[in-house]
Amino acid sequence: MQRFVLWTFVLGAACAGSPALDNGSAPQAATEARISLTIAGPGAVFVPALHSSCHGNCSFTAAPGTSVHLEVSGDLQAGFAGWSGACVGNGGCDVVAGDDLAIGATFYP
Repeated sequence: MQRFVLWTFVLGAACAGSPALDNGSAPQAATEARISLTIAGPGAVFVPALHSSCHGNCSFTAAPGTSVHLEVSGDLQAGFAGWSGACVGNGGCDVVAGDDLAIGATFYP
């Protein structure tokens, strides 16, 4: 099983094609909002627009005004305790990129 240590992608407003990898070598433009995910426990969060899951600390950027949907990954044998930060509750999470956002997801075995 692989575990992402750092996961950084650029999410375009149109989400067309594959996202470009952001290796952190250049500063982020002021026109992008950073969305940071912190996963606690044995679960994962799926970002449909990126076709990828986060299993730890992950971040990506999106143009302001871009709607971003996050889901609890269903392929793991972990329970979901809930969201924190910019997301609340225990279902899917929808946010709109604007200011930088911090989102937490807590799982239990």
